Amino acid sequence: MRSDRPHAKETSMPALPAARLSPFVTERELPFWQDILPLGERRFWHVHMPVFCPGEKSGGMHLVLSGSFRAVAFSRSGQQRTLWIMRAHSLIGEVSLLTDSAAIYLMECEDEGETVFFPRATLREKILPAHPEVGLSIMRILALKLRVQSEDSQAWNFMSARKRVGDFLLHRSGETGGPVRISHAELAEFLGLHRVTVTKAVTRLREAGLIECGEEGMIIRDPDRLEQEVRSAP
Repeated sequence: MRSDRPHAKETSMPALPAARLSPFVTERELPFWQDILPLGERRFWHVHMPVFCPGEKSGGMHLVLSGSFRAVAFSRSGQQRTLWIMRAHSLIGEVSLLTDSAAIYLMECEDEGETVFFPRATLREKILPAHPEVGLSIMRILALKLRVQSEDSQAWNFMSARKRVGDFLLHRSGETGGPVRISHAELAEFLGLHRVTVTKAVTRLREAGLIECGEEGMIIRDPDRLEQEVRSAP
Protein backbone atom coordinates (compact mmCIF):
# COMPACT_ATOMS: atom_id res chain seq x y z
CA MET A 1 0.00 0.00 0.00
CA ARG A 2 1.52 3.30 -1.11
CA SER A 3 1.85 6.06 1.48
CA ASP A 4 3.02 9.66 1.41
CA ARG A 5 4.20 9.66 5.01
CA PRO A 6 6.04 7.20 7.28
CA HIS A 7 4.10 4.99 9.64
CA ALA A 8 3.69 6.32 13.14
CA LYS A 9 1.78 5.63 16.30
CA GLU A 10 -1.36 7.74 16.61
CA THR A 11 -0.22 9.31 19.84
CA SER A 12 2.76 10.79 18.02
CA MET A 13 0.76 12.61 15.35
CA PRO A 14 0.96 16.41 15.80
CA ALA A 15 -2.22 18.43 16.17
CA LEU A 16 -2.91 20.88 13.37
CA PRO A 17 -3.45 24.52 14.28
CA ALA A 18 -6.85 24.80 12.59
CA ALA A 19 -8.22 21.26 12.67
CA ARG A 20 -7.76 17.77 14.03
CA LEU A 21 -5.66 15.22 12.19
CA SER A 22 -7.96 12.25 11.76
CA PRO A 23 -7.13 8.90 13.38
CA PHE A 24 -5.77 6.43 10.84
CA VAL A 25 -5.13 2.76 10.19
CA THR A 26 -2.10 1.69 12.21
CA GLU A 27 0.92 -0.18 10.90
CA ARG A 28 -0.26 -3.31 12.71
CA GLU A 29 -3.65 -3.12 10.96
CA LEU A 30 -2.34 -2.39 7.45
CA PRO A 31 -1.90 -6.05 6.37
CA PHE A 32 -5.63 -6.66 6.95
CA TRP A 33 -6.48 -3.70 4.72
CA GLN A 34 -4.05 -4.80 2.03
CA ASP A 35 -6.01 -8.04 1.77
CA ILE A 36 -9.23 -6.22 0.84
CA LEU A 37 -7.80 -3.64 -1.61
CA PRO A 38 -8.84 -5.76 -4.65
CA LEU A 39 -12.47 -5.42 -3.50
CA GLY A 40 -12.32 -1.63 -3.83
CA GLU A 41 -12.04 0.90 -6.63
CA ARG A 42 -9.06 3.26 -6.88
CA ARG A 43 -9.99 6.90 -7.34
CA PHE A 44 -7.82 9.94 -8.02
CA TRP A 45 -8.56 13.43 -6.76
CA HIS A 46 -7.51 16.95 -7.70
CA VAL A 47 -7.25 19.98 -5.41
CA HIS A 48 -10.68 21.26 -4.24
CA MET A 49 -12.43 18.29 -5.86
CA PRO A 50 -15.33 17.28 -3.57
CA VAL A 51 -15.57 13.71 -2.34
CA PHE A 52 -19.10 14.48 -1.16
CA CYS A 53 -21.08 17.60 -0.29
CA PRO A 54 -23.56 18.43 2.49
CA GLY A 55 -26.84 16.66 1.80
CA GLU A 56 -25.23 13.96 -0.33
CA LYS A 57 -24.81 10.31 0.61
CA SER A 58 -21.27 9.00 0.43
CA GLY A 59 -22.42 5.55 -0.67
CA GLY A 60 -19.45 3.89 0.95
CA MET A 61 -16.06 4.40 2.54
CA HIS A 62 -12.68 5.58 1.25
CA LEU A 63 -9.26 4.52 2.47
CA VAL A 64 -6.81 7.34 1.77
CA LEU A 65 -3.62 6.13 0.07
CA SER A 66 -1.99 9.50 -0.53
CA GLY A 67 -2.66 13.22 -0.50
CA SER A 68 -4.69 15.26 1.94
CA PHE A 69 -8.44 15.73 2.39
CA ARG A 70 -10.44 17.91 4.74
CA ALA A 71 -13.91 17.91 6.30
CA VAL A 72 -15.43 21.40 6.29
CA ALA A 73 -18.49 22.61 8.21
CA PHE A 74 -20.52 25.65 7.18
CA SER A 75 -22.74 28.04 9.12
CA ARG A 76 -26.02 29.23 7.63
CA SER A 77 -24.36 32.52 6.69
CA GLY A 78 -21.64 30.72 4.72
CA GLN A 79 -18.78 30.87 7.22
CA GLN A 80 -16.67 27.71 7.19
CA ARG A 81 -14.34 25.85 9.49
CA THR A 82 -12.15 22.82 8.91
CA LEU A 83 -13.01 20.00 11.32
CA TRP A 84 -10.73 17.15 10.29
CA ILE A 85 -7.71 16.61 8.06
CA MET A 86 -7.41 13.16 6.47
CA ARG A 87 -4.05 11.90 5.24
CA ALA A 88 -2.58 8.54 4.25
CA HIS A 89 -4.40 5.58 5.84
CA SER A 90 -7.24 7.73 7.19
CA LEU A 91 -10.84 6.74 6.47
CA ILE A 92 -13.47 8.89 4.76
CA GLY A 93 -17.18 8.12 5.02
CA GLU A 94 -16.87 5.24 7.46
CA VAL A 95 -20.15 6.29 9.10
CA SER A 96 -21.90 5.00 5.95
CA LEU A 97 -21.18 1.52 7.26
CA LEU A 98 -23.75 2.12 10.01
CA THR A 99 -26.20 4.54 8.42
CA ASP A 100 -27.27 5.67 4.97
CA SER A 101 -27.95 9.24 6.09
CA ALA A 102 -26.70 12.24 4.11
CA ALA A 103 -23.47 14.04 4.95
CA ILE A 104 -23.65 17.22 7.05
CA TYR A 105 -20.30 18.63 5.94
CA LEU A 106 -18.16 19.00 2.83
CA MET A 107 -15.35 16.54 2.24
CA GLU A 108 -12.88 17.81 -0.34
CA CYS A 109 -9.40 17.08 -1.62
CA GLU A 110 -6.85 19.52 -0.22
CA ASP A 111 -3.85 18.10 -2.04
CA GLU A 112 -3.59 15.75 -5.03
CA GLY A 113 -4.64 12.39 -3.65
CA GLU A 114 -5.64 8.79 -4.22
CA THR A 115 -8.17 6.66 -2.36
CA VAL A 116 -9.66 3.20 -2.54
CA PHE A 117 -13.46 3.31 -2.46
CA PHE A 118 -15.49 0.46 -0.95
CA PRO A 119 -19.25 0.56 -1.66
CA ARG A 120 -21.50 0.17 1.37
CA ALA A 121 -22.89 -3.15 0.13
CA THR A 122 -19.38 -4.54 -0.41
CA LEU A 123 -18.38 -3.54 3.10
CA ARG A 124 -21.40 -5.09 4.75
CA GLU A 125 -21.82 -8.21 2.63
CA LYS A 126 -18.27 -9.20 1.70
CA ILE A 127 -15.59 -7.44 3.72
CA LEU A 128 -16.89 -7.48 7.30
CA PRO A 129 -18.04 -11.13 7.36
CA ALA A 130 -14.74 -12.38 5.92
CA HIS A 131 -12.37 -9.83 7.47
CA PRO A 132 -13.43 -9.07 11.06
CA GLU A 133 -10.07 -7.40 11.76
CA VAL A 134 -11.01 -4.65 9.29
CA GLY A 135 -14.28 -4.15 11.14
CA LEU A 136 -12.42 -3.78 14.43
CA SER A 137 -10.07 -1.26 12.80
CA ILE A 138 -13.04 0.81 11.60
CA MET A 139 -14.67 0.66 15.04
CA ARG A 140 -11.45 1.80 16.72
CA ILE A 141 -11.17 4.82 14.41
CA LEU A 142 -14.84 5.72 14.93
CA ALA A 143 -14.41 5.43 18.70
CA LEU A 144 -11.33 7.69 18.65
CA LYS A 145 -13.16 10.33 16.62
CA LEU A 146 -16.12 10.20 18.98
CA ARG A 147 -13.86 10.56 22.00
CA VAL A 148 -12.03 13.55 20.50
CA GLN A 149 -15.30 15.26 19.60
CA SER A 150 -16.74 14.57 23.06
CA GLU A 151 -13.65 16.02 24.74
CA ASP A 152 -13.77 19.07 22.47
CA SER A 153 -17.47 19.56 23.17
CA GLN A 154 -16.96 19.30 26.92
CA ALA A 155 -14.07 21.76 26.90
CA TRP A 156 -15.98 24.12 24.58
CA ASN A 157 -19.07 24.18 26.81
CA PHE A 158 -17.00 25.27 29.81
CA MET A 159 -15.22 28.03 27.90
CA SER A 160 -16.19 31.63 28.52
CA ALA A 161 -17.48 33.64 25.56
CA ARG A 162 -14.17 35.51 25.40
CA LYS A 163 -12.21 32.27 25.17
CA ARG A 164 -14.56 30.83 22.55
CA VAL A 165 -14.24 33.93 20.39
CA GLY A 166 -10.46 33.91 20.83
CA ASP A 167 -10.28 30.21 19.96
CA PHE A 168 -12.31 30.77 16.79
CA LEU A 169 -10.13 33.70 15.72
CA LEU A 170 -6.94 31.71 16.29
CA HIS A 171 -8.17 28.80 14.19
CA ARG A 172 -9.66 30.94 11.45
CA SER A 173 -6.56 33.14 11.22
CA GLY A 174 -4.47 29.98 10.92
CA GLU A 175 -6.61 28.89 7.97
CA THR A 176 -6.66 32.22 6.13
CA GLY A 177 -3.19 33.43 7.07
CA GLY A 178 -4.49 36.95 7.58
CA PRO A 179 -7.34 39.05 8.98
CA VAL A 180 -10.58 37.29 9.90
CA ARG A 181 -13.43 38.89 7.98
CA ILE A 182 -16.61 38.05 9.87
CA SER A 183 -19.37 40.17 11.39
CA HIS A 184 -20.35 39.93 15.04
CA ALA A 185 -23.72 38.52 13.97
CA GLU A 186 -22.09 35.79 11.86
CA LEU A 187 -19.64 34.97 14.65
CA ALA A 188 -22.51 34.73 17.12
CA GLU A 189 -24.35 32.33 14.82
CA PHE A 190 -21.29 30.15 14.35
CA LEU A 191 -20.53 29.96 18.08
CA GLY A 192 -24.12 29.70 19.30
CA LEU A 193 -23.89 32.93 21.29
CA HIS A 194 -25.91 36.15 21.41
CA ARG A 195 -24.56 38.95 19.22
CA VAL A 196 -24.27 41.30 22.21
CA THR A 197 -22.21 38.66 24.04
CA VAL A 198 -19.86 38.36 21.06
CA THR A 199 -19.48 42.14 20.83
CA LYS A 200 -18.54 42.32 24.51
CA ALA A 201 -16.04 39.48 24.10
CA VAL A 202 -14.43 41.12 21.06
CA THR A 203 -14.22 44.42 22.94
CA ARG A 204 -12.46 42.77 25.89
CA LEU A 205 -9.96 41.06 23.59
CA ARG A 206 -9.29 44.34 21.81
CA GLU A 207 -8.87 46.28 25.06
CA ALA A 208 -6.42 43.62 26.26
CA GLY A 209 -4.30 44.28 23.19
CA LEU A 210 -4.81 40.77 21.81
CA ILE A 211 -6.65 41.73 18.63
CA GLU A 212 -7.41 44.82 16.61
CA CYS A 213 -10.44 45.53 14.48
CA GLY A 214 -10.40 47.40 11.20
CA GLU A 215 -11.91 47.55 7.75
CA GLU A 216 -10.00 44.42 6.71
CA GLY A 217 -11.38 42.42 9.62
CA MET A 218 -10.08 41.25 12.98
CA ILE A 219 -6.31 40.90 13.23
CA ILE A 220 -4.53 38.96 15.96
CA ARG A 221 -1.83 41.22 17.37
CA ASP A 222 -0.27 38.71 19.76
CA PRO A 223 -0.99 35.06 18.82
CA ASP A 224 1.06 33.65 21.71
CA ARG A 225 -0.77 35.70 24.33
CA LEU A 226 -4.14 34.93 22.78
CA GLU A 227 -3.30 31.21 22.74
CA GLN A 228 -2.35 31.45 26.41
CA GLU A 229 -5.58 33.30 27.16
CA VAL A 230 -7.70 30.65 25.43
CA ARG A 231 -5.92 27.69 27.06
CA SER A 232 -5.74 29.15 30.57
CA ALA A 233 -8.02 27.91 33.33
CA PRO A 234 -11.38 29.72 33.70
